[in-house]
Amino acid sequence: MGFFEYTPLKDGEIRVLTIHPSGSRGIDAPLQADLEHIVLDSEGQDYAALSYAWGDASVLHPLACGKGTLNITTNLRQALLRLRSSTPTKVRIWADAVCINQNDQDEKLKQIAIMRHIYGKAKQTIVWLGDAADDSDTAIRFFDSLDLRLRQKIADHLNARLPFDEASRIMGAYMKSFGRDQATLFQDFDPDRTMRAIVAFMARPWFRRAWCIQVYVVSPDLKMLCGDRECSSAFAMPTFIYAFDGANIRLNKYVPASQREDVFRGIEQMTQIQDQHNDYEKGDVQGHHLFRLLQLYRTSQCTMPVDKVYSLVGISDGWSENVVRSSRGLPSQQPSVFEMPTTNKRDLFVYVAQRVLQSGDGESLFGEATRSRRLSEPNWPSWVPDWTESPLTSQYGHFFSETQWFFKAGGPKAPNRPRPDFRAVRDPENPDAGEAILQVTGAVVQEVFVLGKHTPTRVPGAPNLSSLVDILHSLQGFERLWDETLNAEPYCTGEPWSKIQEVIMRAGQTKEPSEFGASAYREYGWGNANELEFDLAEENTSNPVYANDSAIISSVKTIADELPSWSRSVGNAVAGRVAAVTSSTTTAYVGLVPAGTEKGDQICILRTCSVPYVLRPLENGRYRLVGDCYIHGVMEGELLDSLEFETIQIE
Repeated sequence: MGFFEYTPLKDGEIRVLTIHPSGSRGIDAPLQADLEHIVLDSEGQDYAALSYAWGDASVLHPLACGKGTLNITTNLRQALLRLRSSTPTKVRIWADAVCINQNDQDEKLKQIAIMRHIYGKAKQTIVWLGDAADDSDTAIRFFDSLDLRLRQKIADHLNARLPFDEASRIMGAYMKSFGRDQATLFQDFDPDRTMRAIVAFMARPWFRRAWCIQVYVVSPDLKMLCGDRECSSAFAMPTFIYAFDGANIRLNKYVPASQREDVFRGIEQMTQIQDQHNDYEKGDVQGHHLFRLLQLYRTSQCTMPVDKVYSLVGISDGWSENVVRSSRGLPSQQPSVFEMPTTNKRDLFVYVAQRVLQSGDGESLFGEATRSRRLSEPNWPSWVPDWTESPLTSQYGHFFSETQWFFKAGGPKAPNRPRPDFRAVRDPENPDAGEAILQVTGAVVQEVFVLGKHTPTRVPGAPNLSSLVDILHSLQGFERLWDETLNAEPYCTGEPWSKIQEVIMRAGQTKEPSEFGASAYREYGWGNANELEFDLAEENTSNPVYANDSAIISSVKTIADELPSWSRSVGNAVAGRVAAVTSSTTTAYVGLVPAGTEKGDQICILRTCSVPYVLRPLENGRYRLVGDCYIHGVMEGELLDSLEFETIQIE
C-alpha cells in the first residue's frame, strides 16, 4: 500500500477523518480510516475536532487511510485508539495533522484562516492530554471533586440565570471559601500526593501549546481526555487563582526543578485562556488584538516558529490597540495569513512589527523587543521582538495595567500628546533586507561607564533573574564610589543614598502591580519566579563574596521581612537587570540597565516615550537596541528642557 494521495480541497471545504470500529479484534486491531471532503458551512455536519500536542515527529506510525497510508505521531495514534475504543460505531474526527495536507502551503494557509470556524462548528472539541501517568487519575479526581462541590454550592444561582460577571464573582467567592484552609480544600485527598499529581498533570505539553489557545477560546463544547478519564476543562483558573491562593498553597514546594518552567507556564497560559474564553462567550473581543495576544502568550510553544503568529490570527481583533492608519496605509486593519510571509521566521516577525508600528503602537513594540535575545543574532533587527523566546525582563513602561502612564522621561502624559515617531525604512545599502531599519526621534543623553556585578541567579527554573544580592552589593559600592570619586557630591535629586537605593530597587514603583488587578501582574509571568528568588535570597548570602558583608545580609533580610509588600515591585524591577552608573557631560546618575549592557553603551530618551533606552553605537552611525532602563533622576522628564532631538536609526 502506497502513501495516501490528497485530493485538492475546494473553497469552503475541509476534510474529516472517519475511524472504523475495531471489530472482534478489539484494541489490537490496526487503525483503519477514510478521509472525506465536507462543506464546512453546510447543515448536518457531524464531526468532533481533536486537539493534541503533536509530540516527537521523528517517531511515526502507519495509518491505513482509504487506498493509501498516512504517517502519524505517537500522540495522535494514542488519541485515535482512545476515541475508537469509546464507541462501537464509526468516529468522525477533524485532526489537523491528517485533515490538512501538510505538504501544500497554500492549503495550509487557507485552512488556518478558517480554523476558528472548524472548531466553532464541531459538535464537540476533544482535547487529548495523553495516556495516564504520574498519578494523573488522582489529579483528575481532585479537580472533578472541586467542580462537583462548586456546582452544588452555586446551583441556586445558576437557576437564577445571573449575568455572566455576577456569576463569575459568586463562583470565585465559593472557590476561595474552599481554600480557607487545606483540610477544607483537600477533604478526602492526601494533600502531598494530590499536589504532586497536579504538578505532573500541569507539566503536560498541551497546556503550553500555542495552537491550544484558539481551540480553547472558540470551542463551545470542550472535554479533556487523559488515559481512560475525562476531566473538567474549566478547572485551571478557579482552582489556581482562588482555592490554592486562599489555602496558601506554595507550588514551589512540589515542583521538581526540571519541571518548574513547564508547570508555571502551563498554569499561567490556562488562566489567561480561561479569561479570554469567558470574554469570547460574552461576545467581548475588543482588546484581543494580535499584538496583545502575542504579549500574553509569549511563553506558548509550537513546532514551527511562524505558528506563534498563525495560531493567534484567527482570534485577533485588529493589529494593536491603537488603530491609526499611517500615511502609507495598511494592507488591512484585520490581520490575515494571506498577506504574511509564510515560512521565514525573521520575515514574518519583521512584517508583524511593521504593522504594529503603522497602527500607532510603536513604544509598546519597542519595549517588547527589549525582552528578547536579539543582540546575539546580527541579522535580526534589534527592534523586532522574537516571539518564540520567553521574556528576559519585565517592561519598565508596562508595570501597571494603565500602560505607559507611569513614567514620562520623554515628555508629559497629556491625553492628546503626539505619538512617538517610529518608522521602518529600507537600508539603501541592503534593499533586499526589507524595511529593517527603525527611524526614531530621540536624544542621546548619557553613557554607561560603570557596571555592577551580574551573575545568573542560582534559583532553579528562573535562569534569567538577576541576583538580588548582586544589585544590592553594587548599589552600596556605588555609594562608596560617589564618596571617593565625586567628592561626596549630593545626588542630582538631593535624596540621601538610603532613599536612592530603595527607589532604584523598586525602579520607582509606588504601588504594587496587584493593586491594579491580578491580570496586570500575572500576564507578565514573573510571579512564581520572583517568589523563588526571595525564598532563597538569604541562601544567596552564603556566597563567599557576601558572607561577611553585614550590610548586604541586613538589606536582604529587611526586604524578606517586608514581603509581600516589596516582592512584586522589586522582582519586576531587578529581573534581568544590572546596576549601573551613567554620566552626561555634567552629571552622574545611577540606575538599572539590561544585563547585556556594556560600558560605552548610550542612554537615549525618545520623544514622548515613557522610559529611556540603552543603545549600542555602531561604526556606521546607527545603533542596536539593548533594552529599556531605569535611570534615577530622568524618569519624570527632568532633562526635557535641555534635550536636542534628532533622527536616530536603529538596526
